[in-house]
Amino acid sequence: MSLQNIIPTIVVGYDPDKVPLNSTSTTPYAPRLAMPPMSIRPYHIVYHPSLLQDMMDSLREYLQTAPGANDPPDPYLTLQINEVSTPQSHANSPLSNKVSTTETWTNHFAVIKRCVREIDQNPTYPQTSASTTIYGQTPDLIVHSIRDGPARIHREDKSHSVFSTHAPNVLRMARAVDEQGALIGTRLRMADVERDHWSIIFKIGLSMISGAIPYAILFGGDRFMVFSLFMDPNTIGAPRYGLYCSDIVKVSNVSTPFIPLVTFMLLGRDTPALLSSKSEIPVCLDSPVLQSEAVVTRGPKKRYSMDNNLTMTKFVRFFLSW
Repeated sequence: MSLQNIIPTIVVGYDPDKVPLNSTSTTPYAPRLAMPPMSIRPYHIVYHPSLLQDMMDSLREYLQTAPGANDPPDPYLTLQINEVSTPQSHANSPLSNKVSTTETWTNHFAVIKRCVREIDQNPTYPQTSASTTIYGQTPDLIVHSIRDGPARIHREDKSHSVFSTHAPNVLRMARAVDEQGALIGTRLRMADVERDHWSIIFKIGLSMISGAIPYAILFGGDRFMVFSLFMDPNTIGAPRYGLYCSDIVKVSNVSTPFIPLVTFMLLGRDTPALLSSKSEIPVCLDSPVLQSEAVVTRGPKKRYSMDNNLTMTKFVRFFLSW
């Protein structure tokens, strides 16, 4: 069988055991010296219900014409696929702290990087780079399509207990609805100190926007979320960007499997593989009234409410495409 047939069907064949942990806190985000400029702050987060399926459909489309699509996988990749697909995999280790999450990613990435190189027939494997601190925040990892190539993925690792605590709150914000039940997501205004799921959102968003990184993964070892960017087409002045986010999905999911999804994010040597969406996704237009450098103060229990600014928000239907 060819890579075109095999790659979309690679599924992680196990759900790792989890060691109970008491810690559920994540590091706060407090910008040092100066607040990030408005142009690199995410201004909105909204749920994209078909994001992962759109990525799988786009992967299949890309594989129809990819340079190596009709080639069979090399013998070592075949062994890797067979290994990751079985519950007896050597990588099926219990999840505990964040270090174990990172080790799990490393095991899966060994398959992903070989898939990418064979599909695109690149001269090098995808490469991870040393993280650069951005306004006091250092990403866990940035992944590039090839050595010295463009950044494609911001990866944010969390222990399974931290992920279980905060990822559902990120999704809850993204799935907020208005009084009529229409999906609107949540407007974001940056505080002097961000905590909990707010910290995660701003860390991911600032890194993606400032680095022109099209995708981010919040990774918990056995589950994950994917983020992508959208641009407000009605912004006055510098462009403003918001975040789309996916559902929370198990790494062993069959319909939108983890390894093919991450492979897709890294395809395209110079420009990302085209992501096409057949769904109409709401994009919140950033009202000029709200385009301010002002910072809100947010304590550990106090959260910014978007109730007062909903009347100043307009929504349009926008087809996501890259």
